[in-house]
Parts: sequence; C-alpha cells; structure tokens
Amino acid sequence: MKETKQEINGNNNIQVAGDYRVVVNQTKKTVKPKYPEGCVGADTVKANYIGHLIGRYNDYKAQEVGKDNMNWAAFGAQLKRLYKIAPTRSIYNLPIELFDDLCLNIQGRIDKTMLARKLGKGHKNYSTFEEYRCTQMNI
Repeated sequence: MKETKQEINGNNNIQVAGDYRVVVNQTKKTVKPKYPEGCVGADTVKANYIGHLIGRYNDYKAQEVGKDNMNWAAFGAQLKRLYKIAPTRSIYNLPIELFDDLCLNIQGRIDKTMLARKLGKGHKNYSTFEEYRCTQMNI
C-alpha cells in the first residue's frame, strides 16, 4: 500500500497528494430526549416549575431545621414514594396528567412549614404556575 500525505483544511475537506480515493463515513447522531413524551419532564416550563417549588420547600424547611441538618434529597424521595415512581426514575417521569396534583401537594407542604405559618396567610410563599410561566416566557 502506498503512503499518502493527508491534510485537513479549514473546510473539513481532506486533500490527498497523489491519485487515491478517500472515503469519509459520517454518522448522524440522533438526540434521544431525556424524558418521554407525556411526562412532566418533557415540558420544560412545567419541569422547571416543579424544580422551583421543590427548591422553595427546601429553603423553607432549611430555615426550620438548619442548613447543616437539612437533608436536601429527602423531599424528592418522599414525592417519588408517594407517586410510586421507580428508584431509577425521577419525579419528572410523572405523567403530565398528575402535574396539577403534584403542584398542589408541594404547595401544601410549603404552606405547612414552620416558616410559612410564622409569615402568615397574607405572605406569598410561592408563585402560581401561571405567574411562573409568564416569567419564563418573558410575557
């Protein structure tokens, strides 16, 4: 077999010195979505809102028990058990039909924290989904 000089120029073309045939095989990458259609995670705004609510709950709970004593993953694990989600899946694998129920559940848990009760009913502990959606969509 003859040796050739190969050079890749700026246009990703290969130039070969001599009379040789060059075959470049390119494979097309397909991006598989992380969450299947019909799950909360497939809708970015809804998934972000759930993350927002979980974050709010964790912040309120950390005020109650102290940041050093806070188990940040415990609440997510409790939600997974409540909705019977497999250990290898996340709360974002929940069917989209249960989104409203999940929101009400987390909002209720936030309202029951010691900090929320201390702030009183007139204090807004979290934004509604519509308010959150408007901020995400810059409306």
